[in-house]
Formats: sequence, C-alpha cells, structure tokens
Amino acid sequence: IYTVTVEVLDERMQSTSTLRLLSGPVVATYTEISCLDRVPALSMGKCTITGRDKYRNIVPSTQVVAQSFIGVVVDASNGNRIGARVSVSSTIAGGYEMMYRAPERDASLKTSVLYRSNGVSTRIQDITNVTVTAISLDEKMSTVSCFQKSAVAGDSISCTILAINNVTKEAIAEAAYARALQAEAKSSSGERVLGEIVPGQGDFMVNFAMMKTGTVSLFVKYRVCRSFFFYIP
Repeated sequence: IYTVTVEVLDERMQSTSTLRLLSGPVVATYTEISCLDRVPALSMGKCTITGRDKYRNIVPSTQVVAQSFIGVVVDASNGNRIGARVSVSSTIAGGYEMMYRAPERDASLKTSVLYRSNGVSTRIQDITNVTVTAISLDEKMSTVSCFQKSAVAGDSISCTILAINNVTKEAIAEAAYARALQAEAKSSSGERVLGEIVPGQGDFMVNFAMMKTGTVSLFVKYRVCRSFFFYIP
C-alpha cells in the first residue's frame, strides 16, 4: 500500500491518496521450489512452491493457479512415474504443496514441478534427487502365523504376517507395504508356491494352495531395495 502526495512549487498539498499495488501473474522463472531430499518409505514426500511474479513479488495462492502446477516424480531405477498432487498451502503465503507417496522400498527419485501457462509447460528450478529409505522390520517382533495345522491338497491355506517397524515398534498397516513382502511355501515333496499377500486389519494376509502331499513351511521375506529381501523368522 502506497500513499501518494503532491507538491506544487515545493508546497505539499494536504490532500493525499492511497494506492494498493498488487502482484502480477505467476512467472515460472522466478517461482521458488523446495523439496525434501530424504523421505522414509511409504511416507508422504513434499515439495513447497512459492509463486512469484516477474518482479519477484509473492503472488497470493489460489486454487486456479494450483491447477497450473504439474508435479513430476520419477523412480530413477525403473523410470516409472509416481502420482503427485499440488494443492494450496494453508500455512505459507503464496504457497503450494506438491505431495506424493514414497515407494515401499529403498529408492532414488527425481522430483520436479512444471508450470503451465498459455499452453506451454516450464520447469521450475532444477530437478531434486530424493533418497527413499526402506522400513526396517523388527525381526524378533514381526511374526508369521497360519490358521490351519493341516489341509487337503488343493485347499486354500491362509496365514497372517504381523510386520513391526523396527523404529516405532508399531505394526505397519499401510496397504502398499504388501508389495514389500514376499511369501513362499515350500513342501517336503519339492513343490514351491508363491503366496498372494493382501492387506488385512493391521496385518497382512497370505493365501496359497499346495497340490502335492507333504510337510509345508512358509517363508516370508521383506524388501529393503528393488531386489534384496530379508527373512522374517
């Protein structure tokens, strides 16, 4: 807000006028972005965007402008794109937040934000490299238990996996963590079957069926990187 006064022959007029100067539209080259560079697996990663005009003034955030930002998150190991959402920040003036869900394992991500204006998309600043750290399980507290002690060949066999976070000592209930688990049933007959793992109520369910008679053992592993697993006892 500016106050405008006028002087005539070095004499200031008593009348004044107030002028409110508003910011211009968002300009990608002056807009700022800051991203977390380390994110735990399955947690929410975040980039904070501050919209600025060509004079570097902060531009008040609106839902309309939020729709012009495009969040880009790519898993560097396989090139897969991870969904990201941009919304108006409730705490930062002129701010927006890009949120995405980190994968369930160790990963290296590349994050960036594009701004779309007049049909042209421009990247805001450089790409940020993000390190995702896998969840480490407490192998003593994590358990595998099966409902049946015996079954008929071809029957569906169900077991549960209780996965305990080694840091928080709490059960992992995030459904996506099922992708970090692998269950293999091995029979004394030599038959081997991979179980189907689905989220349960604070745990994970394993379902499988064996076709040959014998004694069956279920081995459950959890993933810490793209292809490396640790066993749950």
